[in-house]
Amino acid sequence: MRKLGLILFVTLLITGCATHKTGQSDGLLSALQQGGYVIFFRHAATDHTQKDTDLNDPTNCAAQRHLDERGREQSRIIGEGFKINKIPVGDVVTSQFCRCSNTAKIAFGKAQTSIDITSIQGVTPEERQRRIAGIREMLNTPPRPGTNTVLVAHKWMFKDASGVLLEEGEAAIFKPQSEGMALLVRRVLPEQWKTLAQIAETP
Repeated sequence: MRKLGLILFVTLLITGCATHKTGQSDGLLSALQQGGYVIFFRHAATDHTQKDTDLNDPTNCAAQRHLDERGREQSRIIGEGFKINKIPVGDVVTSQFCRCSNTAKIAFGKAQTSIDITSIQGVTPEERQRRIAGIREMLNTPPRPGTNTVLVAHKWMFKDASGVLLEEGEAAIFKPQSEGMALLVRRVLPEQWKTLAQIAETP
C-alpha cells in the first residue's frame, strides 16, 4: 500500500506539473500574491567539508554542516525576491537542523522548528514513514488566508515524500487540493525569485 500511495503521489505531481506548463503559468505571481500556496525549500548551499556528527540532537549546531557564504547569499536573495514581488508569508516551519532554520531566518526573519520536518537520517523505519507522511500532509494543508506557508528542510525526505529532488536553495511550489494530493506548480531556484514575474510567463 505504501508503494502504491507513493506511485500515485508521484504520478499526480508529474501530471500536475505538465498541466501547469500547458497554460496555467501566466498567473503564478499574482496567485502567490493572493496566498494559498505551500512552498517547500531545500536549505540553502552548505559547506560540504563539514559533517553532521550528532544525529541524536539536531539542535546541536556545533556538530552540523552549516550554510556557507553562498548559502547565506542565496537566503538573502530569496527574501529580497519575496519582498520585491510582495509575496505574503505566513507560517515558516523548518527542520531542527541549524542550516534549515538559518536559511529561513535570513530569508524571512523567522523560523518555527519542528521534529516532524527534521531529517530522516538515523531514525527508525517507523519514524521515517511518519515524517514522510507528515510532509505530504503539510504540503496539502491550506495556509492561513492571504498568506503562503514556507517549509524548509532536506532533500532526501522531500524526495521520498514527493518524488522531487531539489538542489540546495531550490523551492517547489504546491497548491493544496480539497481532494487527493497537493499539486506541484513550479520549481524555483534561489536567483529566480527576483525575476519571478518573467519566469512565470514561460513554461
